[in-house]
Amino acid sequence: GVRGCSFANGCPAVLAGDFNFKPHAGEACYQVMTTGKLEANHPDYPTPPDNEAWRPVLKQPWVSAYAAASEDGKTEPPFTNYVVMSEEEEFCDCIDYVFVSPEVQTVAVDALPATREDCGPMPNARQPSDHLALGANLMVPKVTKASAGHGSKL
Repeated sequence: GVRGCSFANGCPAVLAGDFNFKPHAGEACYQVMTTGKLEANHPDYPTPPDNEAWRPVLKQPWVSAYAAASEDGKTEPPFTNYVVMSEEEEFCDCIDYVFVSPEVQTVAVDALPATREDCGPMPNARQPSDHLALGANLMVPKVTKASAGHGSKL
């Protein structure tokens, strides 16, 4: 998130991949990405090393393309990863995202299975990875040489 903001230097940006954090209420990493900050009283608020100025704050939050495209505009897919490690242990949750800077508009996203029963544990014959492939149709505003790197950074 922070490096993506710096790398974009004020230009529209897309940051996608396996983030290994869940979108559930109280999840610190998801909260930082989607709200731009983590309150100091949060149980997972990091303790910075002595003389370290870093804080879990972004100049602007990122927008999840899948959440933006959902019916209510804020719901992530029920899962993007479903793996069975043993008879007693399985993992099925949303940990993969397409994040966009606020000026990027999500037009549509690729459909994903609605339930774990729709695809079964992965990888399998239909899903070659333990992660579902995400896809988004995005409208990115045109950036001119004069506006690139100027104005507010992400």
